[in-house]
Amino acid sequence: MPADSRAGRVVVAYAGGGHPHVFSRIRLMAERPDVEVAGIYDPEPERAAGIARRTGVAVLETLDALAERRPDIVISEALDHEMPAIGEGLAGRVPLILLEKPGGPDLPAVRRMLERLEAAGTEVELGYQLHYTPGLDRVLDILRTGALGQVTLARFHASTPIGCSMELWQSLPEDLGGLMFTEGCHMLELILTTLGTPASASGSIRRLPAGASVATTRYKRDLFSAGGETTTLQVGTGVHEDVAVATLNYADLVAVLDLTGWEADDWVSRWTMEYYGTLGTLQVFLSPPSIRLHLERAGGGHEAGVTCWAPDPRAQATPYEAQLDRLVRRARGEKTGDGVTAGLGLDVVRVLDAI
Repeated sequence: MPADSRAGRVVVAYAGGGHPHVFSRIRLMAERPDVEVAGIYDPEPERAAGIARRTGVAVLETLDALAERRPDIVISEALDHEMPAIGEGLAGRVPLILLEKPGGPDLPAVRRMLERLEAAGTEVELGYQLHYTPGLDRVLDILRTGALGQVTLARFHASTPIGCSMELWQSLPEDLGGLMFTEGCHMLELILTTLGTPASASGSIRRLPAGASVATTRYKRDLFSAGGETTTLQVGTGVHEDVAVATLNYADLVAVLDLTGWEADDWVSRWTMEYYGTLGTLQVFLSPPSIRLHLERAGGGHEAGVTCWAPDPRAQATPYEAQLDRLVRRARGEKTGDGVTAGLGLDVVRVLDAI
């Protein structure tokens, strides 16, 4: 539905700000001349006030006050256990809502909220920004054309930097889990997008014995932490898991996902997607984005041998920018494709529940 915008601008409001992505998603929208940021509601007034001080947005005291602003888009960066009440409270009252992934604390809560939003006619996008990584369309094309032959094995790796799985938003006792639930969901969305939904899934979720103590500057002690402070954290002392592995079973292939909360590198820099076929191998790197394709023989419009691809970073929007741009264009009534729909988001949580 085209936006009922003011002065030709799309109106965006924020509902919940406990997740740190709130700052980048406020900044990116505020920088757009075609967007008006109406303000932020948060169930914790002090948190809302802190976000307002840092970003300059107005505080909206209640969900009713937010709805009265008639936003074209609502972005919710609520903590997982806060998300269902916000989503259900806005069902049918706003046309389009982006929910921070995975969308709630567990499968029953996510399913109920998404069903109510859908029934009320509110369109949903889940906050899986990596879906908009440059090159994903190329990956889908390679898989769709059959250039790899039969893919028998797919392997995926994700992680957090040292100890970042112990940050607040990864360590909610109300959540189904930690590392796999709050970070593995990103990679699971990409797995389901490229391979479809598995027939079954199982996992090994491990909280390790108390082990090494490691100093890090990447850990954020709270929402308003500037980062860069040195913090010492110990393996095996978090609320949830330290490492996790999942096996996803398809009719004719197996996919494996592994994660660690203790990787000695920056966010997403070692995340990889690998597809092993009878005629070739495809390797995908997410940050910085690049693709390496090896084919035994030409096929599907691709040459034999090794082909490497990487985008020009100067000509590419970041995944965050691309996702928010899609929302704005969607609010204006443009055809933008499906994005990360409620159905896909629910499937991710269904697989997480099985794991």
